[in-house]
Amino acid sequence: MMLDPQEKGHLILMPKYAEKIDLEPLKKDAFKAHRNKNLYLARRLWMQVLAVDGTDYEAIAEIEGLAVERYLGTSPQVAPNPAVESGKRNVSKEPEPNPLTIDLGNGITLDLVLVPAGSFAMGEHQVTLKEFLIGKYAVTNSQWQAVMKKQGSINCDKKFQGDLQPVVGESWHKARAFCQKLSQQTGRAVRLPTEAEWEYAARGANQSKGYEYSGSNNLDEVGWYDDNSGSNTHTVGQKKANELGIYDMSGNVSEWCLDEWHDSYDDKPEKLKSNGNEAWDNFNVDNNDNHSYLLRGGSWDSKVRICCAASRDFGIARLRNDQIGFRLVIASS
Repeated sequence: MMLDPQEKGHLILMPKYAEKIDLEPLKKDAFKAHRNKNLYLARRLWMQVLAVDGTDYEAIAEIEGLAVERYLGTSPQVAPNPAVESGKRNVSKEPEPNPLTIDLGNGITLDLVLVPAGSFAMGEHQVTLKEFLIGKYAVTNSQWQAVMKKQGSINCDKKFQGDLQPVVGESWHKARAFCQKLSQQTGRAVRLPTEAEWEYAARGANQSKGYEYSGSNNLDEVGWYDDNSGSNTHTVGQKKANELGIYDMSGNVSEWCLDEWHDSYDDKPEKLKSNGNEAWDNFNVDNNDNHSYLLRGGSWDSKVRICCAASRDFGIARLRNDQIGFRLVIASS
């Protein structure tokens, strides 16, 4: 059997004696092969990883993703924003343009999608929003590392720490700290989405087709949840995008919003109904604040009903667990 030189360079002849540290060069070359659209080589390299560690969730997720890409006849876009470093996999047959791509350095980028201005029914009241930009994907571990200079999902099991998986295990305060640091680096006002912005984007804004979940009435098409996730997060962007080209807003990770939790909209100020870009909260930014804040979208561990676009949940500000992540919002001007 002839081996590709790249594969031969990391061939592990006695897998049972190998250690996990031996897998890092193998993984690096697997990602490189994937980026260069050599799906066959990428799969062979990931299979070598599994030969050493049959429970390596990153390898399992990558092999699953490669199978999807080979079936669809697509592969990640390589230029100008390599799919692996940007924390994304693009399997959509009709990829959407990115109105803003933030360069985080070392080949890592962060894509945002334009959400047009409009109004929608949020519960029993109508909300109006100005246009804004929202993350095409939840923030990934590689993006967290690039901005915060710390390993992503460090508070969670290693199976959640793949570069392309969404960062989890960070509190509402830490998510805001990420936004503030990125604001300093870019000169743009980066923040968490308001609850209204999040739901409006999840529903597809003025392109909405009225789906129950973000992008479909079939959750398996668009999200990872308790029945299909294998008890783990998955590489962002593997499922179908919604009407705006946004991924994973139903399932994979529940997402922090800027607003404080209110159990109903009954007492919502009128000014917020006409301005969905403003958060409903008291904004105590002290890290000792342990009020409850909005969570949206459901996670890999959620039941189907929790992943509906209209479903609401909450967590205390200091909560850290492996089901919670976040995505970014930036004003369009």
